[in-house]
Amino acid sequence: MTTDYHVMLVAGNLLSISDELPDFMEGDVLNSLLFSQLFANNKAVKFASPGEWYKADAKAMTQVKWLGIDKNFMCFEPAKDSIVTLQELIKKSLRNHVNQQQGVQVDSMMVRRGRFPEEETVHALFRGQVINTVPAETDVPREGVKPAVSTIALQVGLVEPGPVLYSIFINFSTSEVIGVDVFSQHFSGENIVGSISVYFARRELDTKAYQKENIRGKILSALHDKKSELIFRVPS
Repeated sequence: MTTDYHVMLVAGNLLSISDELPDFMEGDVLNSLLFSQLFANNKAVKFASPGEWYKADAKAMTQVKWLGIDKNFMCFEPAKDSIVTLQELIKKSLRNHVNQQQGVQVDSMMVRRGRFPEEETVHALFRGQVINTVPAETDVPREGVKPAVSTIALQVGLVEPGPVLYSIFINFSTSEVIGVDVFSQHFSGENIVGSISVYFARRELDTKAYQKENIRGKILSALHDKKSELIFRVPS
């Protein structure tokens, strides 16, 4: 029997969530992830210091009782003649951690994201949280003048009953113009500025400690009305 999934956007974190996860538990997952991102935003600027931002996000996740089970980190400079896509980076990072059906769900999530109409609220939120562009020093390209550079700081995740979270954070900068479908866009290694960083983590929520220490109440108190502004269901 196959399991159905739905897609949620939590600020800049795109999630494929199993329909088998109870509604109250999904609320805890979404709220704790939003809390962790906002905590990290107060500690570091995601696009300027993505590594520090990720560490702060991970620290907050631990504080709200997400237990680390597995993690991996990859950092590399692509060859100038290579082609890089976010879709392939994500697939490669998940390859040894999820089964075939779960991999298909992540692929489906990326395809669904690529079909967002540009005027959608979720599209604007996603772009604002994931992509930051520093304008060129001049409108007329010439030698010695820096071109526009866009930085991608992307989180995607898969949530299974438990709840268990498989999460990836990818960061790199490019001088290419970023199109509507960032997942399938082909980025030339020649235009990548610096290195590509890919963080993988598998975490499980310690539900007993979460309840015992009233983490739900503390998170809801901290979030106030931010949930309605930063958590959205992605249309199928």
